[in-house]
Amino acid sequence: MVSEEGTVSKRSVWLFISLIAAQSVLSLILLSDDLRRNTHDGARKFVAVLAATWLVLAVVATWTLVRTSVRTRRELHLQSQALATTEQLSNDWLWQCDKEFRLTYSSEAVRDILGHEPSALLGETAEHLVVPEAIPAVYALVQQNLDERGTPLPSGPLELPWRHADGHVVMLQGSSAAIHDEQGRVLGYRGTRRLLTDAMVAAREVEAAAARVTRVLADQTVDIALQPIIDLNTGVLTGVEALARFPDGRPPDVWFKEATEAGMALDLDRLTFMSALDLLPGLPDACLLSINATPELLTDPAFVRRLLEPDMQCERLIIEITEHVRISTYEEIATSLAPLRERGIRLAVDDTGAGFASLSHVLQLRPDIIKIDRSLVASVTSDAARRSVITSLVLLAFDLGATVTAEGVETPSELETLGTMGADHAQGFLIARPTTDPARWARWWQRNWLLPATHHRGHSLHQPN
Repeated sequence: MVSEEGTVSKRSVWLFISLIAAQSVLSLILLSDDLRRNTHDGARKFVAVLAATWLVLAVVATWTLVRTSVRTRRELHLQSQALATTEQLSNDWLWQCDKEFRLTYSSEAVRDILGHEPSALLGETAEHLVVPEAIPAVYALVQQNLDERGTPLPSGPLELPWRHADGHVVMLQGSSAAIHDEQGRVLGYRGTRRLLTDAMVAAREVEAAAARVTRVLADQTVDIALQPIIDLNTGVLTGVEALARFPDGRPPDVWFKEATEAGMALDLDRLTFMSALDLLPGLPDACLLSINATPELLTDPAFVRRLLEPDMQCERLIIEITEHVRISTYEEIATSLAPLRERGIRLAVDDTGAGFASLSHVLQLRPDIIKIDRSLVASVTSDAARRSVITSLVLLAFDLGATVTAEGVETPSELETLGTMGADHAQGFLIARPTTDPARWARWWQRNWLLPATHHRGHSLHQPN
């Protein structure tokens, strides 16, 4: 509206000036001719032409001004109708302010959002409504969105804390844009604000998580830490478990939870598995590599084909089934695992005893290894109930022809008790913490992890890490 009105007014001015110039030139021509003749008829003709010219000029100027006034009123009416319609159809707070951020318009929605009456806000500035700590961010945003002419550009979605009429702070999200005149100068701003709901926060978090996972997948920035697994009969290291480590240091379960919410769990699981698999050729021939995989990955045809390639050392690979997603049908996963197990790949059920699902995995999948969860290992020395559960799992493993690995061993007494109860292998902080340092891995291979004279179940470690 401002731009069109200014254009019409500008045209009127130029038309007015052109008519004056034309009239002046014509008058000068007639005047000079009449002066040469020095006749009264010429003077009268000059006056008549001058009067006619001014009459035409007045008519044109009046018509232009009336037309501009009508168009301005029409534009104002249409703008008012647009604001009224938008206000009726939206629950957002619609506002408009001058270039000093003084409100010149506020919709009724501000009553529900901030508890203020719309009329009471007219003339108020951002300093009176936004939380004081956020004021610098408002002006920084304006300065950041300046083009080469110094004209503020439209701003995108913005979240800021605002003060409610009753004093508490609410987070509002919205967008704003500058209002320009026909020369590009800023006259003010208009925009919308809405409450930042829990659903919006959740959606934003999923979007941020998806961006993080996408970067990791694109850059393949997953590190692999190894943790040793020792034989409780001989004290010899028999294998290592591969554990994913991410750039920001957050635990893997947080990353996989976010990837699941963002619909990228399969991609992230594949990346971590293959990153761990790359380490297998560099490990000693007698060392097994245990890698976590979700049921979804284990039923992925491309993944299965890769593990069945001729160059794969299947007899040295252990797949630990984890539960980032539920197993829909055990028949499907058993069918997918069958050719892998025929090639020599061992199957382990991770976190056994932590919940009903892990026990279902054991009964349905008949694994080669049962890994007892840390929740059962903790306080096993003093807790008879935990010992009973572990004993039942050891007996179940015996019936299945499987071995038992105790996870999360942290004290010598836990290690000794587990050894006397029939556990075959152990891993945990007592033995060694996971590390990404190959130099530390190299010190594990030839070491005997139990006392030299007591290579039987139930004895303490030869030395700490």
